[in-house]
Amino acid sequence: MSSKTIIKIILLTGIFVWMAFLLVGCGGGGGGSEGLFSAGGSGGTGSVALFLADGPADDYDQILITITEILLLPPEGSGNKQVVLFRDPNGMKVDLLDLRDEDLLITVKKRVRAQKYEKIRLVISDIEPVGGPCADFKLSSGKIDLNPRGTFEVVAGETLSVRFDLDANKCMNVSKACNFRPVVFVDIEHGAPLRPCPRILAGTIASIKKRGDIVVGFVLDLPGQRGDLEVRVADDTAVFDQNGEFGGRDLLDGQEGERVHVRGRLDKDARLQASVVVLGNVLVVKGDVDGPVDDVTNLFPFTPFEYEAIRGSYDVEVADETLILIGCDDEVAKEAIQTGMIARVIGKLVRVDDVDVLRSVVVFLRARAISGQITSTVDEGGGKTVTVDQDTDGEIDVFVSAGTPVYIEGDGSVSMEVLCVGRQVRIFIDPEPEIPTRLEAKSVLVQSERRVGVVDSVGDPREYTPTLTIDGESVFVQPGATILDTRGTVDTLVGFEAIEVNDELQYFGLEACPGDVGFDAFVILITG
Repeated sequence: MSSKTIIKIILLTGIFVWMAFLLVGCGGGGGGSEGLFSAGGSGGTGSVALFLADGPADDYDQILITITEILLLPPEGSGNKQVVLFRDPNGMKVDLLDLRDEDLLITVKKRVRAQKYEKIRLVISDIEPVGGPCADFKLSSGKIDLNPRGTFEVVAGETLSVRFDLDANKCMNVSKACNFRPVVFVDIEHGAPLRPCPRILAGTIASIKKRGDIVVGFVLDLPGQRGDLEVRVADDTAVFDQNGEFGGRDLLDGQEGERVHVRGRLDKDARLQASVVVLGNVLVVKGDVDGPVDDVTNLFPFTPFEYEAIRGSYDVEVADETLILIGCDDEVAKEAIQTGMIARVIGKLVRVDDVDVLRSVVVFLRARAISGQITSTVDEGGGKTVTVDQDTDGEIDVFVSAGTPVYIEGDGSVSMEVLCVGRQVRIFIDPEPEIPTRLEAKSVLVQSERRVGVVDSVGDPREYTPTLTIDGESVFVQPGATILDTRGTVDTLVGFEAIEVNDELQYFGLEACPGDVGFDAFVILITG
């Protein structure tokens, strides 16, 4: 675990003041909670960096939300004023599902009063689903107050990083009549964020910073009332001009007022250390890789998804300087681009020999994914081979090593023992397998199941895995499970002991593998 304090909040839209708060302190290193939950204000000012992330929502192509305001609220009765971190009456529209693999930096608010704060308020004005069972979401109130047990603090001269993570899959599962009811996790940490995979930022160069004759950075003016951000560049920063041609950082000299796209990581002083800078407008296109890179032409065939800005089939040009990433920040060679992968191409559409070519400056790769139901498993040395009946292409074998990470989608890691016949899975294929002749898993996501029922009996809450009997079935409540009482005017995070006989529940988890009994529950909603 990382040496930081993580604040996790689970809430339902339409509730003005938070029902409860789940706090997990992660040990190790010199971290912990002392700096985050201090006894008093320190005076002066600090900075607050806001990030937005999202989990998957398999039933939708897009979920567009419009954020109009984010506030820091001081403790009631303190006499201190709220702090506006972001405000735009027109709103900032974001596709949540486009943030599945990356975190979007919303803004860095500087000169925030160093003191204790009690709540974070998120205001959403509109939600628009695309390509799913709900043509429209009902939003009873877009004002969401995230209210921890205890306060958190902005420290003078330091940066506080706040990351909103919306679990879109679980939003859809707990929705009734297409109400938007998100599950949101909020991570708060001092200094530069450790977890986020950085998303490319777009904006305008407000001013150039130089040391003598050398360009060392610039001020990026973010669109939509998001403020500005100091960007640092170095000799190893890849800079591309308006035509997508590579050059050094001197290309930035004299480019005030030019539109620019930047990728990099925030440092502890809230400055973006740039790895890639692209001048001018660019295309950001997601689609299917239809073949590998040709060794002679340095092109690979690519088909954008139907909702992208360009359609049809294109060749993507890969230069020696093109940054090719898989996962978050794992840089790979062009040989890693293979048929069946999903790519997000950042580049320029140029005309080459009377043909439109997408000249790439960054290519983000997602490993080939196999989706379907497990029909058989065979234990082998160092792991197991699973046979998956794919949703469209028949059965296929994949080797899952003992060290392969296995997750319940949206609910954390689990043992590979859950990979048994009947499971619905999504397996990401390792592009560089140990044995080239077989498919090997890079990671496995297991689809959780949703159940509803009435409690017949309640076990001993002191047990490590306490048990419920629901409609005659044993339900094993997993350690750390989220239990939410939704019966009152304010929904409340509760413990196992709050569940009683005859309660009506919705619960999420996994049915036991063949030969075992029961259901492992990770999330429980008390509904009646």
